[in-house]
Amino acid sequence: LFDLVDRAAADDLDLTFIEVMPMGDIGNEDRLDQYWSLKDLRARLDQLNEERRELKGIVREQRKAIAQCKAQIEAMESSKFWKLRSLWFRIKSPFQ
Repeated sequence: LFDLVDRAAADDLDLTFIEVMPMGDIGNEDRLDQYWSLKDLRARLDQLNEERRELKGIVREQRKAIAQCKAQIEAMESSKFWKLRSLWFRIKSPFQ
């Protein structure tokens, strides 16, 4: 069900939930276990949306940290020390 909600949201589609849809006589089946009240569904969707917001915040923070690390690595690799170090390893490797 939640995949359906995500898909509808991603595609900007309207989605309508019907609490009970009359199906006529379906024999001796008890459909009570197939019922999910809209109140409970909304509460669960709210909970999932809150979790999603928290996770998006964590992802945003991690992306920022990654960008900072990449910038730091780039600065290190462009330093004279790093260039000298790289040259040393290139010179040294044939003699090993």
